[in-house]
Formats: sequence, C-alpha cells, structure tokens
Amino acid sequence: MTSFFSNMLSKGDEEQRNYETEISQRIEMLEKAVEESRQKADMLNTRLAEAEKKIEELESRYCTERAENCSTEEVDKDHSANETTLHTSVATPSTYYFSAPTPDGYFTSPSLTEQNGTSIYMLTTDDGISGQFVMLNTKDAIATACISISQFVKPACKTGKDIAKVARSVTMIEPGLAVFDGEKWKISQKAIIEFNK
Repeated sequence: MTSFFSNMLSKGDEEQRNYETEISQRIEMLEKAVEESRQKADMLNTRLAEAEKKIEELESRYCTERAENCSTEEVDKDHSANETTLHTSVATPSTYYFSAPTPDGYFTSPSLTEQNGTSIYMLTTDDGISGQFVMLNTKDAIATACISISQFVKPACKTGKDIAKVARSVTMIEPGLAVFDGEKWKISQKAIIEFNK
C-alpha cells in the first residue's frame, strides 16, 4: 500500500517537473523573440538614421549650389545628380550576424554583433540590398552548426566533402549571396563550404 502512494506522489512530481520545464522553454522562446525584435528594431533605426543624415547632407548641398545663382538648367542637372547620389550612396557598408536560416532559405533577426553560441553566419553588404555571407569559422559557430546540419547548414550551404560531425574548422570555397526583401534576407545562392576535422 505504501509503495502505491509513493508511486502516485512520484508521478505527480514528475508531471510538475515536466510542466515547469515546458513553461521554462516557452519563457526562453519568448525572451529570444523579444531580443530578436529589439535587435531588428535597432538595425532598422540605425539604417533610418544613416539615410536621414545622407538626405540632409544632399538637401543642404543642393540648396547651397542653388543659392549660388546657377542657371535653371544647371540647377536641374545638379538636382538630378544629387538624386542619383542619394539612390546609390544612402546605404553604408554593414555587417550582420545570423543564427540558423529558415528552412525556406531566409536569414531573419540580424544582430549587429556576433553572438557567441548562436551566430553561425556573417553577411556583409555595401548597399543594404544585396550581400555576401559566410559561415563563421569559430568553435561556437561550428559546434552549433554540427548539432543539426539539416537545420543550420543545408538551407544556406552546399558542402564540398562529407560532413564531419566533429569538425574543427570550416573552409569557405565560395561565399553565398543574399538579397534583402525589405524584411529579411533571401538566400539567392548557397555558400560552398568544407568541414575539416
């Protein structure tokens, strides 16, 4: 009889532990989503500030040139040149770090700094529209990638050799390409890599 009650109590304790574990996992997921949203907002605010600064510089330059009593034709030419400059030089070179790509080939939730244990890829862009990405050759990135090759590597990379489960380094054969669609980076060409033991 005593063993019956002991079994009932231990089952209740086990259910409680499972429930607490599930709640903890949900809290971690929510905290991660909040952090990713904060990082994305920071990145967008930085890009917006850079664009606004460039627009102010161009408007100031345009007004100065116009005030110098240029002919209407010269002002129109200068205005057209300024618009071209605006469209080609608003973005400045930027570097973003990403964890796992989505299964359908997108990088989401960029970070402006490398996050140990979660950052696997680094993307650089000169124009904020298209960029090149590489897999980070760090112990943390490689260890994370090797946890699930199909989840962390296959959506973004082609591997040149057999995949090493206990890889010590990664060799970039060819960087991958990605295009920003306004919200996330779409992988347009997979990187080619080799894992090394």
